[in-house]
Amino acid sequence: DSASVEGTVIFVTHSLDPAVIELVEQSDGRSTHAAAILNSGALTASERRQAETIKSAINDRGGELLVVDSADTLVQEFAQWHAGV
Repeated sequence: DSASVEGTVIFVTHSLDPAVIELVEQSDGRSTHAAAILNSGALTASERRQAETIKSAINDRGGELLVVDSADTLVQEFAQWHAGV
């Protein structure tokens, strides 16, 4: 119930920061809602695969992790994600 959310935190990062990933995983969506946007432009191919695996796991549990291709596409991809496209 979005009416019960008291705060929302969105992290924007360019690395697979374990602390950010953990916060998003632990977000209960009630007292605090944490989401992350990961700019994968600087990641290696291996790191991108790892990011997609983490994204799937987090999103399957109701968390929110968006992996974008670059800073240039971040705004457009975020708008589509936020709109549920």
